[in-house]
Amino acid sequence: MQLSLNRFNQLLLVIIIFLLPFTGVSGFSFLGELQNDASAHFILFICIPFFFLSVFINGNFKIIKNNQYLLLLLFVLLVSFSSVVSISSFGHVFKGKNGYEKFILQYGLLIFYSLVICHFFYNIFTRNTPEQLLFLIRKAVLASFVVVLIYAFFEIIHLYGVETFTPLLEKVDWLIRSEPTFSYLNLDRIRSVTPEPPFLTLYLVFATPWLLSYFFSDPGKYYRNWAILTAVLMLVYFSGSRSGLVVITFEILLFFALQFKFKVKKQRFINVIYLTPIFTAVFVVVGYLTADTIIDKIQSISVNQKSELQVSSISRWSTQEAAMQIALDNPFFGVGFGQQGYYFPSYYSKWAYERSYEIRNWSDSNNPTWPPGFSMFTRLAAETGIFNALFFFFINFLLLYKLVMLRKKMSSNAGYLLLVITSSLLASYILIYLQIDTFRLTGYWLTIPLAFILLKNEK
Repeated sequence: MQLSLNRFNQLLLVIIIFLLPFTGVSGFSFLGELQNDASAHFILFICIPFFFLSVFINGNFKIIKNNQYLLLLLFVLLVSFSSVVSISSFGHVFKGKNGYEKFILQYGLLIFYSLVICHFFYNIFTRNTPEQLLFLIRKAVLASFVVVLIYAFFEIIHLYGVETFTPLLEKVDWLIRSEPTFSYLNLDRIRSVTPEPPFLTLYLVFATPWLLSYFFSDPGKYYRNWAILTAVLMLVYFSGSRSGLVVITFEILLFFALQFKFKVKKQRFINVIYLTPIFTAVFVVVGYLTADTIIDKIQSISVNQKSELQVSSISRWSTQEAAMQIALDNPFFGVGFGQQGYYFPSYYSKWAYERSYEIRNWSDSNNPTWPPGFSMFTRLAAETGIFNALFFFFINFLLLYKLVMLRKKMSSNAGYLLLVITSSLLASYILIYLQIDTFRLTGYWLTIPLAFILLKNEK
């Protein structure tokens, strides 16, 4: 009975991971921020009910006992406390959204992921060995990556004028997108099965460390491993994501550098780089041919008042500047969790308002688009106070430090899992949370319990 339940939970886990890139589906509107997330729907309506039913039948439920998790729960309580201090000002109504409702939805989302999802994943993970988890999760990631790659291939050839597969994609588009009309590309940037290019980047940030682990656990398959790495770089390039270009490049470099820290056998590493000269030559040629485009993307990351670069860069930096100004005006408790969007219109700089149509749209109460925050650090600083923003990142850095300092000689595959989680937490989520302001990152909440499992096994 226990074996059957464990296999069933493994199947649920595989499906969740496979669905991670599908974040633009037509879902239930009452789910708020989760309404377009296919994996969230599957978790809410399938996984959680079956999981708690199995707990009720077997009475086997494990509570996370980890100091870092207690710090995470303390952070959740501090968010609530800081918001209670500011709750008298939650009567805002902007773009048809009430401040109280916004707080309830945002705080409910944080509770859902930090308590329910964390314990759901943790209870599945504790019933499997690190080796089993590595192979199980990686197979699911590879399966979803293949689907993402196939769809992206159709988009890429469309960029070069080949529209053979357009009728086919029109027929399946309604399954993966909530858009009323079919749109092949977004400003000549691929997005695959995700709703926008930045969401494709978020998926790749999660998937890349798992895919790179093939280099160490299965180094003999040179061509397959290098094909995977090449495919990742190709998707990042054609997505046109500047942050993706930086984060995933750093992620790849970090992953290979960490092999020395985690004492991957030197002979295995020699096998890994056996074909490096060949593929280096290929990358040099490709880099030469695309250098101007890459340099343009890197330069467009930063802007100033004299810049004529992309509107999105102006909008991004101006929004974070506004959030930090809100934080400086409310340094101890912020303006309340989920409330920064109500304050943005009066904090956007005049220069940004004139230069960016996005800023003007976000400031217009008649435009339904809610103003995004772009950074978890600036969001937490503005909404809950500067201390809480620093505390959240301190928790993640402390967990990362604990993982790096693991000295126990693990079996090879357990060591590879440690390498994946360490790379994910640093390159993926600590960096990506400097550029995105939502807790709705299922990959992050999957990585955290895995880190707890590794630390528990070390003890």
